[in-house]
Amino acid sequence: MELATQRRLGRRVLLPNALHAAARLPQRISAAVVGSPATGIAPDRRAAVLARVERIEREGMRVAVDDSMANGYPPELRADPVRFAAFRARWLGNDPASYAAIYRMLAGTDLRDELPRIACPAFVLGGRLDRTRPPALVEPVARLIPGARYQLLETSHYMAVVTPELIAAAIGEFLDSRAA
Repeated sequence: MELATQRRLGRRVLLPNALHAAARLPQRISAAVVGSPATGIAPDRRAAVLARVERIEREGMRVAVDDSMANGYPPELRADPVRFAAFRARWLGNDPASYAAIYRMLAGTDLRDELPRIACPAFVLGGRLDRTRPPALVEPVARLIPGARYQLLETSHYMAVVTPELIAAAIGEFLDSRAA
């Protein structure tokens, strides 16, 4: 999902910029909702990630589609073959250079020190079937944000596409609880 809603700004921002903004601009951010948030790439994984994106740049998105689908849109959640085929085709349409640039940015990012400064209500979603950023990596992010609510859902990395109704209901419940 990798999106955070910034209600006062009235827009959505790709992570990690949204969490960075929540930490640095508390007067402008009223709440953050993030799914499988990327706050950096662990040092022990950086070399492999950078080698993967270099290969994607050289050979195109096709070299990574099978692994990306297996890890981010697992077979257990492919009940709707039309939705899966459409997402796979859209994923293949990514620009390899842009994709690589995002991962290089993540390889140089570490938001762990910023997360404790987030003062707005935060809702962190994890996917039980997310093999890209599994719950063991997501839950610690929520624990670093004071007062954050963490919810583990029966979904995967591409949760907004794979299980949109489930995600919308969870986010709606969180936002409704804030309005009460």
